[in-house]
Amino acid sequence: MPPAAPAVLKGQVIKHGFSCSTADLNLDSKLLLTEKEFKDFFDFTTNNKEIDYTISEKVYNHWNEKLLKNNPTWVGLSVFSNDNIPLAMNFIPWFRNKNPNQKIIVGGNGTSEEEFCVEIRPYVDHVIRGEGELALIELLKGNIDYPGIDSAGEQIDDLDQLGYADYSDYNLAEYDRFYQEDVVQITGSRGCVRRCTFCDIASQWPKFRWRSGQHIFDEIKKTHQEKNVRHFYFTDSLINGNQKSYIQMCELLAEYNNTLEEKVTWGGQYIFRKKKSIPQDYFEITAKSGAFNLAVGVETGSDRVRDDMRKHFHNDDLDYFIENFSKYKITCSYLMQIGYPTETQKDFEETLALFQRHHPYVVDGTILGCTLGTTTSLLRKAPITTNKDDAIIVRDQGTVAEELYWTSATVAGLDFKERTRRRLVAQRVAESYGWSIISADRELRNLSNRIEEWTEFLNNQKEIS
Repeated sequence: MPPAAPAVLKGQVIKHGFSCSTADLNLDSKLLLTEKEFKDFFDFTTNNKEIDYTISEKVYNHWNEKLLKNNPTWVGLSVFSNDNIPLAMNFIPWFRNKNPNQKIIVGGNGTSEEEFCVEIRPYVDHVIRGEGELALIELLKGNIDYPGIDSAGEQIDDLDQLGYADYSDYNLAEYDRFYQEDVVQITGSRGCVRRCTFCDIASQWPKFRWRSGQHIFDEIKKTHQEKNVRHFYFTDSLINGNQKSYIQMCELLAEYNNTLEEKVTWGGQYIFRKKKSIPQDYFEITAKSGAFNLAVGVETGSDRVRDDMRKHFHNDDLDYFIENFSKYKITCSYLMQIGYPTETQKDFEETLALFQRHHPYVVDGTILGCTLGTTTSLLRKAPITTNKDDAIIVRDQGTVAEELYWTSATVAGLDFKERTRRRLVAQRVAESYGWSIISADRELRNLSNRIEEWTEFLNNQKEIS
């Protein structure tokens, strides 16, 4: 899909009277290179593998021409995540050396890593940290003392004050299809209303904030009318984190869809709630608004484990939602997690039973599939890892990837080997009931690589002893 950050920032810049153009350097490199060259370049940028110098020079020179095409005062580069840091550290010094007088800004979630900010600082004029919309405008005005400019950023409380994402520079036909037609991303909230033990979102955004349903709808309508885009994917941790804003958005979209021959649809990450909190016409309005393929963090078939995760709903709530999804033809997929630190064999068997119990909703097309991941990982800044007094206690085994190679201190025998066994059993059972396992090839390949790494670690430990 087209990257959201440049489009979001362009909308904000234009709202405040500045001119701006955007470029998707990822797509540009894919269109520029042969399939073999792009694979090599992708391995170079993501895995630090060696690459033929002529390929990187070919890409960098193309990017250089693209970035300077409109003779910009500033060139801003969004480092989307930690995975993009190696490429940023390679390209940005190259770009600076080529254009010593060009003003350069770097931002994005990759700047949450202090080491990266220090290392990249000599090659850029400024680093914008945290949420960048307000800081970027202040920088363009010359106010370099604003929070977030070469300093820690602050969360933006009022998201309705921001401009609408502007995808006008993107040729959507050049992208691989996420749906059958063009799709763009939209953000309705930041942070998360939940505090699940395995998630690190709260460490990035401590406070949950949301846009009004009216503001979200206005952006969807604007993009639909200007770009003829009907499909939207929410980047939110939970699109229905704020119930009032969510229902307002759905009501406005339902009313708008009544005027269209081809309806607007939307998808994103979604939470099941306690059924007693759901208004009477909730599912009907959600369906008429165009809800499609909602990704739901079900995680497990065990109420006990889901309580440990702080998910705040039980199997009777789950059954209530999926029954109504089926009734109103709202499609969804389940995000599952195998091998949580408190998952006993009995809990695991309840997950297997869930695949059987919800088989009818797979058959009728309500459930499009599920993800199984590569078993539970302990993210460095997640509550389960940082809260030493929590009832869930885990210990790593001194490996280089301790977030995955851990052993439960509360469930005997629940180590990496046992979690891997459960993960493989879960896929076999789910598939026997007709479930599609989303990204199964990629996840099994990743799991296989982790098994090889784990085996090598154990062999090295034996040699040392």
